[in-house]
Amino acid sequence: MLGSLILALLVVAVGERAADAVERRQHELVLRKLPLEDAHGYYERLRRRAWRLRALRAVSLCALLVLGYTYRRYLVNESRRAGPQGAGEIRGGGPTEGERVG
Repeated sequence: MLGSLILALLVVAVGERAADAVERRQHELVLRKLPLEDAHGYYERLRRRAWRLRALRAVSLCALLVLGYTYRRYLVNESRRAGPQGAGEIRGGGPTEGERVG
């Protein structure tokens, strides 16, 4: 379960990085075509957007860490505390001494 989650996060991270590289390249092309005054304003907007995006990614990463901690702390530890399934059952399955007839 945890391995699948890590693999999924890795795929998403690689995809995001590739998408960011393509988007950055497109923005660089736009900046080259603009006059200096307009390019400066556009660049400032891009910087604010990039900062906001980094902040949201940090928040989502923290949320994932909290979910992982919660999963590990409560679900895994609860199953360990309960012991193996069937613990406490009487082994053998036959009638006890008092139940035998005859």
